[in-house]
Amino acid sequence: MGELNMEKLTRCKSCGEEIAKSARVCPKCGARRKIRKFPIVLEVIAILIAVFTISEKRTNSKAITIIKEAYLSEYPEKPIGEAVEEFFVNSKWDAGTSKDSRIKGYLINCKGAITYKDSPAVAIVQFQLDGDTGVFQVRAIEVNNNALTVAERTTFLNALFGKTKKSDYKAGKK
Repeated sequence: MGELNMEKLTRCKSCGEEIAKSARVCPKCGARRKIRKFPIVLEVIAILIAVFTISEKRTNSKAITIIKEAYLSEYPEKPIGEAVEEFFVNSKWDAGTSKDSRIKGYLINCKGAITYKDSPAVAIVQFQLDGDTGVFQVRAIEVNNNALTVAERTTFLNALFGKTKKSDYKAGKK
């Protein structure tokens, strides 16, 4: 007869008899046993990933809220979020951190439909937020995947905050 591999044995919690780890029922006392489909280490890793993901989403959500409630110094009349909601159609916000180690803090993107030169367009405004100090800046603006120059950014922001009626950039059609 072959020798039993001791690594494949465990003790029944009811009667103490040695039984195979794969046994669902103790052959001596008939007690049912739970068999883990995943080792405990995998379960712990899955829980840690879930906690980290929830924590990261909360942090990203907080970063978005900070930007939405903030005011640009050049446009103190209304918060950024209000200006975006009035100007963009179907605005979507997201946040995260950069893979580029030179970029510190959070990158918050706001994307939505606008009108550019009387045609439908998609605009993205990217903010950079220092999570420690709360200091932020407009990092980039794109329209139809084209980065705007500094002068074009100023024109865009003037239109976004309602500072000009004569602009190639107009609120999206709702």
